[in-house]
Amino acid sequence: GATLEDKDYIGFWAKAHATDVDVDCVYRIEGGSQVDAVETVTEDDDGNYNTYGFVFDGKTTVDWYVNGVKVGTSTLTAATFPDDQALTPTMCIKNGEAAAKSVRVDYWKAVELQDPS
Repeated sequence: GATLEDKDYIGFWAKAHATDVDVDCVYRIEGGSQVDAVETVTEDDDGNYNTYGFVFDGKTTVDWYVNGVKVGTSTLTAATFPDDQALTPTMCIKNGEAAAKSVRVDYWKAVELQDPS
């Protein structure tokens, strides 16, 4: 499919489309439009394992990482980012085709760090 559910979210998205196999960094506030913060950070059909991560400073910035390398920074606004919502780590596969899809995961890690200031 071309879009995700109209909910609050942040993360990485591999579109379920046969001609578009890249992974994008995305976020959305419910009722708003999806923001493609960094497009095509990696190809999801390259046969390699990749690591994806982001760091939200709790205020106005998200740094995006792929394979330990920073690939972009997003400056956030309250109008487009769900900074006042409880977000739950979630992994989904959205299949837009008849053929079955799968994902391989070695590990899943979520960490909340306290603001030192």
